[in-house]
Amino acid sequence: MIHAKQQAYKLAVLKGIASFSGMWVYKDDHTDVRVLGAIAKALPGLVSLKSVEKFIQEKLKNDLKVTSARVAFEKLSSLNVQPGVGSPEEPFHFDLPGWSTLRAGVSINGLTDRGGAYADPVTGQVGGFRPSRNDKFKKYTTRTMRPVVNFATCTKCTLCWLNCPDASFDVTPDGTYDANLEACCGCGICEAVCPVPNCITMVSEAAFKDNASQWEAYRKDKAGYEVWLKTVIASAGERSHGFRYRGQYKEQIPAALEMAKG
Repeated sequence: MIHAKQQAYKLAVLKGIASFSGMWVYKDDHTDVRVLGAIAKALPGLVSLKSVEKFIQEKLKNDLKVTSARVAFEKLSSLNVQPGVGSPEEPFHFDLPGWSTLRAGVSINGLTDRGGAYADPVTGQVGGFRPSRNDKFKKYTTRTMRPVVNFATCTKCTLCWLNCPDASFDVTPDGTYDANLEACCGCGICEAVCPVPNCITMVSEAAFKDNASQWEAYRKDKAGYEVWLKTVIASAGERSHGFRYRGQYKEQIPAALEMAKG
C-alpha cells in the first residue's frame, strides 16, 4: 500500500496491532517503547538498545515496557524494496509556481478570516459557526478511524467541540456538532469525552470513501441517516485498533505481545 518510489529503499517491519488513536489518547499500549526498540535495531548508530532500556527504566519505571522494547528489537525484520514497487497511485499533485511568481522563502498563505455562520442545507437558516481552515493542511491523510455522530441523541453539551485538539468540529445551525472530516486526524478524544453512550463512535476508515458532512446527510434525510449510521457501525465489526473504553489496553497488551513474537 506504500506509494511506489523511484529509488530503492529498505523497509523495516514491526508487527503489532494498529493503534494510532490508542497511542495518543491512552498512551499505555506500548507502541511508543516498541518503536524505540525498533529504531535501536534499524539505526544502531543513532541509539543503542541499552540506552533505550536505561531511558525506560529511569523515566518510565516500567519493566514490562522494557520487555516490550527488547522484544521489538529482537523481532524487527526488514526487506529491500525495489524502485517502482508499491501503489502506483499519485498521492498528491501540486501546480508549482514559476520563477516569476514564486514568493521569497517557503510559506503558506495565512487565513484571511476566522470563519462564521453557514446555511442549513434544508431550511436555508444561517447559524452556527464553521472556522476557517488551511486547505494545505490535510490531517485526515494519516487517519485510521473517524468519528460518526448520532445527531438525534446529541445533547449539545459542547465537550467534543471543546476537547478536539484540532478544532475539527463545526457548530451547526441547529446547535449540534459536525466533525469536519477534512480536518479530523481520528484521535478518538471526542468519543472518549462524549457523555452520551454511542452518540460518537469511532469507525475504521476502510468503511468510507469520502469526507462528506455527516450533519448535512442527516438534515437531508434523517430516517436514511439513522439506517446508514446503524449499518456503518455494524459493518465495521469488532474494533481492530484504538480503544473503546479506559482500561481496554490492559486487556489487549497480552495479545499484542503475542503478535509481536509471531
